[in-house]
Amino acid sequence: FIDSIDWVSNGEDAVNIYSKIDPHIILIDDLVADGMTGFEAARWIKEQNNNTKIIITSYETRQEFVSTALRCKIEGYVRKDADLSALYTALKTVSTGGWYYSEVLKDLVLSYLYSNLSSAKSNIISLPGNLTPQEVAVMELTAVGKSMQEIAELLAQVKCSIDRIRNKILEKMGIQSIVDLKRYAMCSNLIDLDAVNQF
Repeated sequence: FIDSIDWVSNGEDAVNIYSKIDPHIILIDDLVADGMTGFEAARWIKEQNNNTKIIITSYETRQEFVSTALRCKIEGYVRKDADLSALYTALKTVSTGGWYYSEVLKDLVLSYLYSNLSSAKSNIISLPGNLTPQEVAVMELTAVGKSMQEIAELLAQVKCSIDRIRNKILEKMGIQSIVDLKRYAMCSNLIDLDAVNQF
């Protein structure tokens, strides 16, 4: 699924060559560098064409890095010490419109989703059924129309796990269907559409 590869040494060169080659996927190796950072280059490229897919490889696993990647709508984030097969999976997943974040980043992705709940529901204990942060994340993504496969890829879960989590949410909240769950979540202002829809 890869026809050609071009290589540049820094963010400035990536920005300069971008308009000339119009790449489908850009692989950014690490985020902090002299001059333009990886995030700055990614943000600029996404502003030019949001359809361009970006994958980051980095040793950084701090919350601020993962949160910035999600805010920048970066589709892939692979730990540098991951197996080569993880990078291959990321490339294949992102090239077909999916998202891939390394398993080790799963809790940070969940934390990002959880922290972006609207102020009206910032106290999770007040939510019906005492939903867990993971359940809230799944509910948010379900409410904005993400498929089980998309949610599984984003949260680094298998598809059947997302199905079980959805069913647990319905059971806790006493709701009969996914359609009713979406309606309840949006009408009750439990979903921050701007925060979740950005990726």
